[in-house]
Amino acid sequence: MLASSGKSLYSDDFSTILLDSPEAKKALQYWVDLAKAGVGPSPLNPEATGFIDLFTQGKLGMMTVGYWFAGILKSTDASKSHLDDFMLLPAPMVAGGKAIEASQVGTGGIINSKTRHPKEAWTVFEWFFGGKPADERAASGWGLPGFQSKMSKVPVATNFDKQTYAVVSNNVSHLTTIPNNPYISTTAIDTIFGKYFMPVYFGEDTLDGAIAKSKKEIEIQIRENKDIVGVK
Repeated sequence: MLASSGKSLYSDDFSTILLDSPEAKKALQYWVDLAKAGVGPSPLNPEATGFIDLFTQGKLGMMTVGYWFAGILKSTDASKSHLDDFMLLPAPMVAGGKAIEASQVGTGGIINSKTRHPKEAWTVFEWFFGGKPADERAASGWGLPGFQSKMSKVPVATNFDKQTYAVVSNNVSHLTTIPNNPYISTTAIDTIFGKYFMPVYFGEDTLDGAIAKSKKEIEIQIRENKDIVGVK
């Protein structure tokens, strides 16, 4: 939401989290209001069933996922027989903002610079990300390939395939990689948010209170982790 508004969650050096900016407060208020409205599963409206089952069983009308979810629908018994009942929509954007297709998770890998077998590691790397496994992933429709040369393998045989492919093909022009803070994990941030925003949902704290407490604790962890890796 911030990227769509042309803003960032962090300062340029990642030492400060900008939760108290007008744009961030507006986005956080949106999600608090959404939880209170009971639109979907939330701490106020918990649901033990996973989102995939909720959607494929017709108990959830809309959710934010990626193109990979087309593969889920095509392989799940509760949905694969009536794929034309589903459609992919362009990624949402904030009012007055620009279209953003945020690349959050993908198939990627790293070779450690200190590996004792760099040649062998690269052989496996090249095969997995550019060889037969990459071809199979592209043909399965579980995600877009990392190479343009493999786009021809993406399935377009059915109306469902054609519809989803048309949407993601257009969205690629809006592709944006939103950087994670290298000094704190998303898991740590999720934990902090859960601790301080839960009282807001139940009317036991204000949004400003949760923002201030979350910001303070997150920035403490950022400073500690920067000290550990020797970054000033």
